[in-house]
Amino acid sequence: MWDRNVPALGRDLRVITWDLRGHGGTDAPDDPAAYTHDASLGDIEALLEATECDRAVVGGQSLGGFLSLAFALEHPDRVAGLVLVDTGPGFRNDDARDRWNIAARERPDGPRRELLVQHDAAVLDGLGRISAPSLIVVGSEDELFLPASEVMERRIPGARRLVIDGAGHAPNMDAPNEFNPAVNDFLEGM
Repeated sequence: MWDRNVPALGRDLRVITWDLRGHGGTDAPDDPAAYTHDASLGDIEALLEATECDRAVVGGQSLGGFLSLAFALEHPDRVAGLVLVDTGPGFRNDDARDRWNIAARERPDGPRRELLVQHDAAVLDGLGRISAPSLIVVGSEDELFLPASEVMERRIPGARRLVIDGAGHAPNMDAPNEFNPAVNDFLEGM
């Protein structure tokens, strides 16, 4: 999903992409217990260790962005910046979280759908503690995540928000000619 972005972003930087458990080229265990937020945060940390990277700009789209936020809260010393693409920080309202979780568990994604399940409001409540420079990118047509992007912009100190016109849930793929320069500008300004 980042094929249209890595060449443009990697000219002066080392860009490392990875797949969440059960996605892309990773193993897909049948055990739902293998798909936890803690396991994913451990995977991010292991990736940084394996690539000998002490600090990184961490980012992701949708669930990857949520996990990037969680990683920044758990390991602020490892995060030099955040690029959050069409993502949200979770739910405070128990009923809204329950509706989200029911829908997540009804998805045909097999056990990996457990990664979508929200357990609490820890990430949402922690947004004010994020000190890393943060760029929030959202497609103008992604009605589900537009409000979440506004919440993150208000609560993450100094966060910048970019709405890409005409883009949906994957603006990095829908509009790479707008996405890539915006991310490069953000990285150069850090």
